[in-house]
Amino acid sequence: MIALPCALYAMDLTVLDLALPAISADLRPTNVELLWIVDVYGFLVAGSLITMGALGDRVGRRRVLMVGASAFGAASVLAAYATSPRTLIAARALQGMAGATFAPSTLSLIRTMFDDPRERTIAISVWATSYSVGTAAGPLLGGLLLTRFGWGVVFLPAVPVLLLLLALGRDLLPEFRDPDARGIDLPSAALSLAASLVVYALGTFVAFGSFLYVTLYMQVVLGLDPLRVAFWIAPVRARHRRVRQRRNRGLRERHCA
Repeated sequence: MIALPCALYAMDLTVLDLALPAISADLRPTNVELLWIVDVYGFLVAGSLITMGALGDRVGRRRVLMVGASAFGAASVLAAYATSPRTLIAARALQGMAGATFAPSTLSLIRTMFDDPRERTIAISVWATSYSVGTAAGPLLGGLLLTRFGWGVVFLPAVPVLLLLLALGRDLLPEFRDPDARGIDLPSAALSLAASLVVYALGTFVAFGSFLYVTLYMQVVLGLDPLRVAFWIAPVRARHRRVRQRRNRGLRERHCA
């Protein structure tokens, strides 16, 4: 249950790549608007993580997760039926703000739900793996859907999963808040947003820029359909996933030590 929103968050980082040619043909965004459509989601997720974690400590981690899931689902529907570039950018921005609630809330709940160190290690392993699964599944799912439907459908698979989380989360997930939590420091939140945006921008240029151009080249220049492109880039995604898993395994071993 806790791993589901994390997989969705990671999937939405990559599922849009293959839909860009169709979005460009339909909405006709400018170059700047297209960049914001792609990047505003990751920018706001990265910049809002610390603030959302502090908010969860203050008002309740399950409550923040449930509100974030509701907002993410609504934003996904808005993005799927967007009729202008600005509407799609706004929907992606709302997805980013809502998606920032997933990681801190779920990781805090794991810390609360699992007292045994071995069980907690397993839970964190599943939690971390869900991000890799979502990242790898995004292009494949997007490619499969785009062969049959319009570009908006890539946002809709999140909706039934989040509805399941909302239906079962209140009964299966405990509520927890920090009785000593302080109020939200707005200047610090703004500084963290600016710092995470700079770091994320640099990371995006290094790690994800090639995927954007490769997927566009394969579809626009080579004329491949989205599903074939998804299978071509899947081995590269798998390699990045293995690197992240080795890194996460090292972090877990240091944590347990």
